[in-house]
This record gives sequence, structure tokens and C-alpha cells, in this order.
Amino acid sequence: MPTPLSAESDVKLSWQWMVSQFPSTMVSDAKNKKNDDYAMRVGVLFSDGVRSMTMPEGLKVQITQKGHALSHVVFYCAAPLGDSGGECIHNPYSDSVVNCLKSAGATKKKENVFPVSDLRKNIAASDLDASKLKIIGLWLFADSDNVESDSDAWVSELKFSP
Repeated sequence: MPTPLSAESDVKLSWQWMVSQFPSTMVSDAKNKKNDDYAMRVGVLFSDGVRSMTMPEGLKVQITQKGHALSHVVFYCAAPLGDSGGECIHNPYSDSVVNCLKSAGATKKKENVFPVSDLRKNIAASDLDASKLKIIGLWLFADSDNVESDSDAWVSELKFSP
């Protein structure tokens, strides 16, 4: 993302995705480490210009090179069809991260989300300086390390709209 987006007003993020194989775990308790694997995660990266959260070294280098501090992330996590969709919870390992479960499966599906609203609803006001908040990027990845299994997914047509 070349220019950060102001998060003062909500923006819509949309994309299409499909999952042909999920990791070999059931998302019954998204707060449990053994269930913290998803075939695809679409993450929205936020910066308040001050706080800097812990992140993988490769991402840290990229964010730092752009001159940003990563303060919060909202992940939209592909869950098997039939699981409750849209539920957002704190990530069990970081108060700065929100996981939102979204139904996905073998049929192409379009998603429309409002990441600023999802962040504000799930992060304590004392931890969020909304006047300085900007969207600085997207983070896409598959994650099946906890159960050490394969997954297969694709995502396309990522777009931010006012």
C-alpha cells in the first residue's frame, strides 16, 4: 500500500476467496493455540504512529523500512462453511490483534468488511488513539503450523473503498 489510509472514517475492504483444503483442526475455540490455524488470513495493518507491537522479523523489516510503527492488526480468518461467521475476538497472544472468523469454502465467496469498526469494537479505547490511526497495509498468509498440516486457498480482487 503506497500511501496510508486515514482511519478516521471507516473504509470497506472487499475481496474474493476460496478454500479447497483447511488445516486439520476444527475452529471450535479460536482462543486456543491448537485451533489458531487457518487456510487463509487477510490482515489489515494499523499504525497510530507511536506503539510498535511484536511481529515476525521479516514483516518488522518491511514495516520499519516504510517508516511506520505497527500498532494493531485485524485478521479475517477463513473458517469452514457452517462455522459462525463474523465473530471477532482478541487474539489469545496479543491485545493488539483481533481475529474475525469468516465462513469460506470450496465455492468462491465475496467478503465485505469494515476493519476500522472491527478494530474499534474489539480494542479498549485506552489502547487506541483513533485520531492518529492509519491503515498502512495488508498481510495475507496461510497458517497451519500448530497442527502441521496442509491447506490450500486463494484470494483475489482485494480493494479498499471509502
